[in-house]
Order: sequence, then C-alpha cells, then structure tokens
Amino acid sequence: MFFNLFKRNRDVFLGLDIGTECVKVLFFQKKNEKKEGNVAGDKIKILAFAVEYFDKYGSSEKKELKSILKKTISDVVENAKKKIIFSDFDSELKNKIQKNKFDVLLTISADNFRARVILLDFERENLNSKISEKEEKNICKKIITEVKTKVAFDFSKNMGVLPEEINWTSLKIISKKIDGYSVPCFSGYEGKKIEVKALAVFLPKDYLKKIGAVIKGIGGRIMLLHEAETLPEIFYNKNKDSLFIDIGGDISQFFIIENGVLEEINEIKIGSKDFTEIIAKDLGIDEISARIFKEKYSKNALSESAGKKTKEMFFSEKKKWLSELKNKLKELRKKDVSCFDIYLFGGGSALLEFKDVLEEEIRENCEKMSISSSSEIKFVFPETLDFAEGILEQDKKNLQMTPLLLICNNLTR
Repeated sequence: MFFNLFKRNRDVFLGLDIGTECVKVLFFQKKNEKKEGNVAGDKIKILAFAVEYFDKYGSSEKKELKSILKKTISDVVENAKKKIIFSDFDSELKNKIQKNKFDVLLTISADNFRARVILLDFERENLNSKISEKEEKNICKKIITEVKTKVAFDFSKNMGVLPEEINWTSLKIISKKIDGYSVPCFSGYEGKKIEVKALAVFLPKDYLKKIGAVIKGIGGRIMLLHEAETLPEIFYNKNKDSLFIDIGGDISQFFIIENGVLEEINEIKIGSKDFTEIIAKDLGIDEISARIFKEKYSKNALSESAGKKTKEMFFSEKKKWLSELKNKLKELRKKDVSCFDIYLFGGGSALLEFKDVLEEEIRENCEKMSISSSSEIKFVFPETLDFAEGILEQDKKNLQMTPLLLICNNLTR
C-alpha cells in the first residue's frame, strides 16, 4: 500500500495529516505552469480543506482508539468531499473525488513519526587516488548503515522500540564534503576526510501497520511524507539562520536551517494541548469546552478580564515550554533562540503565548548584551507559500493547514 515515488499519473490528491488532537485533510490538484524561459513549474490548486477533532467522538469514554481514528478520518474526508460537490468545480473533477480516484499524501504527528539529521565523518583508505564510482557506492552504503545504527540506537533508547521494529521511510544524504569543501558527488574527487549530513525519516513498523489498516480504501496509493523532506527547499533563500517550530498538540517539533542546509531536527514534549488541560483543570470544564475557550482566547474573543486571567493562567506553562526548547538547543550545542529568525506554524502556534515568550526571551538577551536585535519571529501562513493557489479567504492565515501544504510541495519538485 505504501510507496516511495509517484508515477504521477494522477492529477488529484488528498493530503492527510493525522495529529494527536485532530485529523486534517486537503484535496488539491497538481498544476503545471510555464515560468520565465519556458521552464515548467508545478503548483498545487487547493480544492477543499477540513478538520475534525478526536474529542468529538468521546475519546474520554475509552472507546477503542482504532475505531475513533477510523471514524474521524472517514468523517473529515467526507466533509471535504461535500465542499467540492457543492462547489462550481467541473463534473469530471467531482466524479474523480467521489469515486476515490486520487492518491494520498500522508503525514503523522511527531509522537510516532520522526526525522533526524545525522552528521558522519571518516577518513578514506586510498588517499592518493580519485574516488571511483565503486568507492562512492561503498561510501554511500557505509553511510546508510551507520545512520541506521545511530538513529536506531537513540530511538530504541527513547521510545522503547527495537532496531528491527523501525520502518525507514526515507534515508538520503543531504550534504557532502571532502576535506571541508562541498561537492555534488564523491566520484572524481581526491581527498582524505569525508563529511556528510544525512536525513533519516522513520517510525515504528507496528504503528505504520495500524495506520495502513485504518486508512485502507480511502483513495489509491499512499505516500508517507515528513515536512523535513521539503522544508529546506521551500525556504532555501533565507539569508539568516532559521529556526522553524511546528507546534502540535502534544509535541513541538523544530528544524534548524543554516546556509540553506537542514542542520538539526528534534522535538520537545510540550504542545498546545498542555494549555487546554490547564484551562480544563482551572475552570473545571471538559476538554472540548476547554479547547473552544482556548481558541477564543487565541482570537482575542474573550472579555478583557477573562483574557487577562487566562494569560496569567498560562504564564508558568509558556515559561516551561521556552525552558524545554532552550535546554534542547543547548543539548544539541546550537545557538540560543535569539540568534535565529524564527518561523512558527502548526495549529498550536495560533496560541500567541509561544510567540510572546520567544519575543520576551530575545528582548531580554539583547538587553543583557546591550545590543539591538535583528531576529524576526514570523508565522508561516498558507498565503505565504507561493506554490499553493486557490486558498479560501478564511484559510489564508490558518496555521493548521501549513504542515499539510509543506508535504504537498513534494509534487511541485
């Protein structure tokens, strides 16, 4: 069912994002346009977007997780289909979607679906000769083996999953150096020290099997993708080192891009759901009501007094989130947050506590060093992604849509 490459005989696709709090879907078409110089350039046209929360189905009643997941996915796909059926799109397109004649681009929350950048370096044995094609193949084979070993060890230690229980959805070299110089390939070059960065994308086989069973029959073929696979290409021309943070329900995943190269991927186990739980506990209300209250707060739709009280309620948690992020960056021997331009996306980032606490940190750091800050904090709204067309007015700043658009960008390359 799962595959790595599209034959691209379809022009209609479904983006499916299974998160910890909700499921998001995005129907879209792949378009081919002519750029300057008669060069072909692909874009995507948005057809429909829909979101469905798990809590609507009574997860608190301890129903079987699989049945809740299946019901949620089925309902959100049908809701998106209805939007298309009642639109002015042509009948041929509507017919394709009704008959499930579309392929699926799937992504899953970082609870189970992870990506890592691995740095490896070693010395060649044959120092006085150019690297042959055979030696390059052996180098690449060695790299993949070492990446699998290193990632499997860390993942097994932290997640309790044995190496043989890991499914690798992508393993590729993203940068190559010989004696400190970047090279497009190894063959034909001389040198002693080989340095590479590799991107590994993986998840437990058992979880992949469960997801496959749940979404079977929704469409045609399924491609499992991680936003790390396209994020660097979309933002390649950013001049300053960048920190991208995807804030989900249970986890905030971050990506560091320096000089156009993906340098680091990691996560902290705090997300927007932690703030929902604070509201539920402090106000004595159920989870659904707490989530709705949080969304109103994010939109500044509460009274002045209620907004002020909620802000105070969130103070400790936002500081905890920042502390976790700083500690993780320190652990990875990376710069402080004030050294980056920061880009926020994902549904959780709509809660302004995350942006506020980052701004406070940057301001305090600059005051300590008596310097002015050149760092920017921005949201990656759907409307800022130039490869996507047809985004409805109400979704142009919908941060829940952004992760889906990032994986859909795979079809524009």
